[in-house]
Formats: sequence, structure tokens, C-alpha cells
Amino acid sequence: LLARFGGTLEVQEYHPGSSSTPARCVTQPKMVGNKGVKAYDANTGKLLWETFKNKELGDKFGSSITNFLTDEKNIYISSDKNVFALDLTTGKPKFAVPVKKLKIDNPNNIDFLKDNILLEANEGIASISKADGKVNFATNTDKCLGTFWVGDAYFVWTGKDVFQRRKFVRLDTETGNLFGKLDDTPHPYFTPDGNSFIKFDGSKMYRFKTKL
Repeated sequence: LLARFGGTLEVQEYHPGSSSTPARCVTQPKMVGNKGVKAYDANTGKLLWETFKNKELGDKFGSSITNFLTDEKNIYISSDKNVFALDLTTGKPKFAVPVKKLKIDNPNNIDFLKDNILLEANEGIASISKADGKVNFATNTDKCLGTFWVGDAYFVWTGKDVFQRRKFVRLDTETGNLFGKLDDTPHPYFTPDGNSFIKFDGSKMYRFKTKL
């Protein structure tokens, strides 16, 4: 049994207006709690291992922690310093990929894609081999406010903030190449394969290709 500790809260702040500026509400994610992972015996509840006291990691997950994923052998997770593969039974690191070298800011989510880890960070996407931690690519998209799939096509929201997702770019998950970016399109209507979409602008309708 695995348990992750620490996570993200959505913090809202109200800023009163004045004679020259309107009132506004600001919403920002904030990491809270002591961050890490503990493994327990599912039958007895006995603690088997934990990241909090594992000096071998060289990482206390002090500032941030992503979700974790597992296969039959390892648990995969990232802090703001390293992307880890940890042995499922002992918690010992199989590999650690320094986040700083990826140049896409702090990670916030990981997923599996074939034999790789697909890492979402504040400023881009990276692909890392599950087998040995080899970085297949790390692509800076300026911002990454979320991702979505349409068919086999993978897209990254790159707008101003999570409440103004009006820009997106298509990314090749095999190579990390970008196929183009479009602004001011909050509600694209995609074809089922994701290779094109319709954009409405008042009474006008435009059709764009996402890949040549």
C-alpha cells in the first residue's frame, strides 16, 4: 500500500478595488504539507519504507511533489529537483533525473506513454525512459497550463493562466517537436483524429491543420 503526502491547494485572494482599479479575485495553486511517500504492508499496516528518512535520495521533496505511478517493479514520482524511479519493495532509487537540466521549470504531473514517463512541468513537456531514466526530449513551451489528447494528437495549453486557456500548441510525443501555435482559440472544434480543427470568429469560420 502506497500513500503520498503533501499536495496542492487552490488559494483564493480577494483584492478590493479603488477609485481607479476594479476589485479582483486571484486564484493560485499552493503546495502544502510535508511531502513524500510511505509504503505499508496492506495486511498489517506496518511501515515498510518512506522517503522522509531516505538519505540515499538526497531529496526531501521540500517544495513540490507530483502524483506517482507504479508498474510491477517501481514507483515513479518527481519533486522540484529530481524525477525518480524507486524500487517498489525497498524505496531505493533506481535512477534520478535532475529537473534543472530539463529547463522546463517545476514538474506538476506525470503519466505513462508506452515505455516512457511523460512529464508535465510549468513551462513544458519531457519524455523520460522508464527503463533507465534516459531523457528522450525536454521541450519548453513557454507555459504549460494543462494538456489534452484528440485521437493520437497531443496538445499543450499555453495561455496566460489556467483561467485563460486561449492558446495551444501540438507536440509530437515521439520527438518533442512542436507543430505550431495558435492564439485566441479557447474552444477549438477538432476532427476525431486531431489533425485539424474549426475556429469560429463571429460569423466567420476557419479551418486549421495541426500537422502538415
